[in-house]
Order: sequence, then C-alpha cells, then structure tokens
Amino acid sequence: MPRLDEAQDKLESALDRLENALRERSGADPRLETELGESRARCTRLEGETRAVSEQLDAAISRLRALIPS
Repeated sequence: MPRLDEAQDKLESALDRLENALRERSGADPRLETELGESRARCTRLEGETRAVSEQLDAAISRLRALIPS
C-alpha cells in the first residue's frame, strides 16, 4: 500500500516540523506541547491500526485469489 505509506510519511514529517518549530519558539505554550504529544501518540496508534488493517486486507486478497481460477 504505497499510497498509505506515503500518507503516513507525510503526516510524520508534518508532526516533526511542528515539533521542531515548537522547540525553537522560546517560552512555548505548555498546552501546545501537550497537544503535540497527544497528536504524536494518536499518530503512532493509528499507524499500528493501519498496519493491522493492511495485513488483514492482504490476507483476504490472498484468500480470494486462491478461490478465483486463473
């Protein structure tokens, strides 16, 4: 699923840029840091769920291909 991987990479990159901008900003708002941490945790959780769904879809496609005569 290259498109999915590409979307995940873009999201991760955007979060990294946001995190770097926040670090560079002196006296950063603690609420923003909290939100960033929550966003990163959500992203990590969603990546895991996406991988699991992708594996399930791959398995289902493999089973369907085995059932369909070539």
